[in-house]
Amino acid sequence: MTNGTSSRLENTELLYLKQWILSYDFKLSACDFFEVNHRLILEVAAIVVAYFVFLFQLQISEKNSQP
Repeated sequence: MTNGTSSRLENTELLYLKQWILSYDFKLSACDFFEVNHRLILEVAAIVVAYFVFLFQLQISEKNSQP
């Protein structure tokens, strides 16, 4: 296989994997209190990113306020 053909094959496999992950209908619950799904995972990821941005801004402001 040439490098171009190998690259196209890898891209096709990655697209297939991405489509499978996004379309897979998994059922996961936390002790039947709530269902863990794609939406919840994205919301948690957004909260974690916002938290780290907030902490980073606090660190910067502490460094700037020190004499």
